[in-house]
Amino acid sequence: MQGIAEPIHTSGKLSSKTEVKLSFKTGGIIDRISVNEGQSIKRGALLAKLNLSEIEAKNQQAVQAYEKAVRDYQRVNNLYLDSVATLEHLQDARTAMEMAGKNVEIARFNLKYSTIEAPVNGKVLLKLAEENEIVSAGQPVFLFGSTDDDWVVQVNLTDRDIVQVHSGDPARVVFDAYPDVVFPAHVTQIGKAADAYTGTYEVELTVVPGAFELASGFMAKADIFPPRCDSCLLLPVDVLTGAEGYQGTLFVVEGSVARLRKVTIRRIAGNICITQGLEPGEKVVVDGAPYLNDGEKVHITDTIYIFPVSETAGK
Repeated sequence: MQGIAEPIHTSGKLSSKTEVKLSFKTGGIIDRISVNEGQSIKRGALLAKLNLSEIEAKNQQAVQAYEKAVRDYQRVNNLYLDSVATLEHLQDARTAMEMAGKNVEIARFNLKYSTIEAPVNGKVLLKLAEENEIVSAGQPVFLFGSTDDDWVVQVNLTDRDIVQVHSGDPARVVFDAYPDVVFPAHVTQIGKAADAYTGTYEVELTVVPGAFELASGFMAKADIFPPRCDSCLLLPVDVLTGAEGYQGTLFVVEGSVARLRKVTIRRIAGNICITQGLEPGEKVVVDGAPYLNDGEKVHITDTIYIFPVSETAGK
């Protein structure tokens, strides 16, 4: 018996490795949106900005409050030096001045992030708001994907499959958008915890796009090729007389008698991969197997010989 690199068949959805939701730090009215969905953007490019009337007014208000706090502190300090004001008055004035300075920093920070700029080279995947729309702080305005990073397909595998997969394993991907094109890929991340709802593990496949234009959200079918799987023997499906789950039955020929044998199976495309219950070189019944009884004598006209999976089973 030999190991066979049985592909793991799965499906998933394409995305940029880095996708972020971009929003404003503060709420307000969107004054301008400078990009459209699908548009490629250079890092630092302006994507959108709020109407700054209120925000700039708050910034100026914070600056004026700080200037007043500075004057108050200087006046109290002079009075303290003349022994007119107490140390407590001086400390209160200093605290008020420092707090006013922090308010200026906050106002300037909010002013800076009242515009949205591209964090990296990328593409606007979705535009979630329009000009003149009122948005709240943190409300997503764009879904942005980096073009500096790789394209990845997120797939989900069962516990039975996840134990066979390793980082770097080769894979191939076919998108519904390009049904006749096979894209090479490889495993780059493997989830270590099962999803609470599906019980499956997330695996990330990095795709090589070649000269093809890809877009986030493409539906994909994927085959992952682990380095090995269970050792098994490959036979036609017709040898089985019954199956339930991963257990099956078939007839082997001992001399001129058919003997019913229980085997452990793994399905591969149109064939059966038998992992336990048979040995290379044994004879199995294909034609007429459903009509036999255990221990019944048979006349052999054609015989299937069991070969290791590196060879082709035949008559």
